[in-house]
Amino acid sequence: MNASTNQPVGRALVQVEGHSLLTGSDGRFEFSGLSGTSTQVRVKKPGFYEGLDLYQTASKQVAVGSPDEVRFALYPEALLTGTVSAANGDPLTGVQVQALRPMDDEYGPRWIMAGQTTTNGDGQFRLPLPGGDYVIETQYAPNRPGAHGTILPVMVPAGANGGTGGAANGASTLRLTSGTEQHLELHPPVRPSHTVHVAIDSSAGPGGEQFAPQIQVHLANGLVFSPVQSRGERQGEVVISLPNGSYLLSASTGMRDDAASYGETRVTVADEDVAGVTIHLQKALELPVEVSIDPAASATGAAGAGSSVVAVVSSGSAFDPATNPGTDPGTASFVQQLGIFLQRVNSGVSLRTENASPASRRGGPVGFSLLPGTYRLRSQGYSHWFVESATAGGTDLLSDDLVVDGGSSSLPLRMVVSNQTATIKGTTKAGDQPAQSYVSLIASTPSAMPVVRVRSGTDGSFSRSQLPPGSYRVVASETWMDLSDPAIQRQLGPYMKTVTVGAGETGSVDLDAMPASELKP
Repeated sequence: MNASTNQPVGRALVQVEGHSLLTGSDGRFEFSGLSGTSTQVRVKKPGFYEGLDLYQTASKQVAVGSPDEVRFALYPEALLTGTVSAANGDPLTGVQVQALRPMDDEYGPRWIMAGQTTTNGDGQFRLPLPGGDYVIETQYAPNRPGAHGTILPVMVPAGANGGTGGAANGASTLRLTSGTEQHLELHPPVRPSHTVHVAIDSSAGPGGEQFAPQIQVHLANGLVFSPVQSRGERQGEVVISLPNGSYLLSASTGMRDDAASYGETRVTVADEDVAGVTIHLQKALELPVEVSIDPAASATGAAGAGSSVVAVVSSGSAFDPATNPGTDPGTASFVQQLGIFLQRVNSGVSLRTENASPASRRGGPVGFSLLPGTYRLRSQGYSHWFVESATAGGTDLLSDDLVVDGGSSSLPLRMVVSNQTATIKGTTKAGDQPAQSYVSLIASTPSAMPVVRVRSGTDGSFSRSQLPPGSYRVVASETWMDLSDPAIQRQLGPYMKTVTVGAGETGSVDLDAMPASELKP
């Protein structure tokens, strides 16, 4: 069925156990002579997407011989077309155009690449996308032949750099509706470029000048790009090329076996080469991780329970607290099992990796090296342990963000962990029948795991263990849904239930899955 019109989709390819057929004009298909009690059914159709998730496929594990029909919802593509040209109307060829989509799930709020293409000889582009919210960005193109200069990036909507996380965090987005077409006229600035000599002054420690830093150029509109750079003739000098204009330059480096460093300065280019620009690098904030175990933690698999804070140090030993209770929890592998990372937020739309992971350098303490910015603690939650509390410099990292400025030096991240987890299980159904669904567990209490996702089975049952105790809002949907979408948030109420579970407890909930027809993008 067409999810936007609820009409049948003819000539869709259906595959079952190596056999294929096309649906009729009524959208129907039938396979006979199947073996076993269940089978996987896959569907695809050009011009349609299998779901709202970019990585979702239209497949279901279904019971063989069931009297109930199998129903699939296919989403017609939204077509984005446009022309990229200079201010004088000349088409710009070979310019990369990409669509970024906000995402907010168990990995935290971020932007993901949804699609990209390149303009043709007439400066035109065509980009099919799933319906949803996007920002569209043209890429930096230095000294492009025929453009008579360097092409600077431009973004639509212009105010999209409100913050990582998209509409949920206040960023402006472009709404594309399934089955429709939108056209854009993009006019990125095109300017002549000049050579800029940048001296890197490293006060971050010995050896910093041996490694060329990565320079980023920050535009007034919030966009960031990496210029083409080379080593200068002088020690510690980097040569880049910039068009006329005023910019903020930042430089960062993760020097081998040492902490990261960062610096920034401003530069104005006005029709000539520029010399005498200096960026002073300083050490980033060092955040060594210190772990203590909750005294209430189970003695099984919890060596050292009730002990004082343990500074985590580098270790190559494998540590599984469930099977090796005698292993010292003060190890790097223990921190790795927690799956913690610090996600950088409020940094604009960017495909650059913004997550900071704990690491150990020169056998020293395991910890984070953080550049200036705002960070949020997250855990992937695949361990027998969970983060019960986390503080750094007076900041409660389970409820507040950590702000790092240029004057930061060093402070510990102190965590209390516990293996006293909880479980939530339940069933999902569509109408009166059990149905495989996407289930979201949204923490109502402060947590390093604010969103946990599971998928129920063909019988509609699901179970998620190793959860931090607390309250959760639980909702199911027939297809994947983007929780950052305000339109979807407004629809969740009738389908959402609240479950509160304590340590060692199992909570149960029965859910009616939100129909795919209510998730029209």
